[in-house]
Amino acid sequence: MDTYKRDNIIYLILLIFIITIMFILPIYIYEFFYKKDIKNIYIISIIDFIKIISQIIVLIIIIMSLFIFIFI
Repeated sequence: MDTYKRDNIIYLILLIFIITIMFILPIYIYEFFYKKDIKNIYIISIIDFIKIISQIIVLIIIIMSLFIFIFI
């Protein structure tokens, strides 16, 4: 039963990680292809803000997964 619980937690962490990557990747793709054409300062600042928040979320998920792997 313990291994079953651990596997479920690992799958949950992987699912959260994949979902965050799905949210972050389009922002980077949009920035890579269209930043040359963006003239609006507000859009650039919003993209940078979303990138910073997404990096913080990914860092928190990595730290949580490390703690769960250590303590289980």
